Amino acid sequence: MAEAFNFQEIASHEASWNFFSPNTPTLFTGETCYAPVVFSKEVLEHLDQTLSSLTDGAGESQPVALWFKHQDRGDAMCSSTSRLHAVLFLQNDRLLVRQLSDLPVPQKSAVLETLGVFFLTENLCEHIYRGAEFNIMQSLDAVHFKDFTLLIGQPGDCFSGDFEEQLEELGFEEETLGLRTCLHAGASPEDASQQQRNFERALELIHTAELA
Repeated sequence: MAEAFNFQEIASHEASWNFFSPNTPTLFTGETCYAPVVFSKEVLEHLDQTLSSLTDGAGESQPVALWFKHQDRGDAMCSSTSRLHAVLFLQNDRLLVRQLSDLPVPQKSAVLETLGVFFLTENLCEHIYRGAEFNIMQSLDAVHFKDFTLLIGQPGDCFSGDFEEQLEELGFEEETLGLRTCLHAGASPEDASQQQRNFERALELIHTAELA
């Protein structure tokens, strides 16, 4: 794991955030992982083709993010369900949350093709959890943008690592979820500042997302 930038600068205005679950606080872990460890080359290619950039001509004709939910089934050591929860569009500078079934045929076809590649991976939930070092016995939200993914869940080393220390320092409970980012493209020193702006923009948009 490598620290791409200082999440705590963003979090200084608000120590924890509620993402899509209003009763579940989320704390920035300050860590990022890299996509080749988590996703196949085919998945990354389809995300690049299907999703618009947050900054370069994103419009309502093409989604800007896919929001997945992964949940342990609890009936075996390695068993889970993974599903596309919603498709996120950028319209009038706000994120709109839409269900796959409500999309026009061209948009739905593109998303279904991307899903087909995702679910070629056996035990998708466990694969993502382990690659990103999350606890596989807890639920995970993964919000996939064109250039990066936001991974929200319980870090696998939460009882012995920096995340636990952050929780204790800020007075949060162990149930608080951690957020890590997964970079789809390698971040060089030259584009690190742009990556930071993209993360900040994504988080800002998520907190003002609307149901369509």
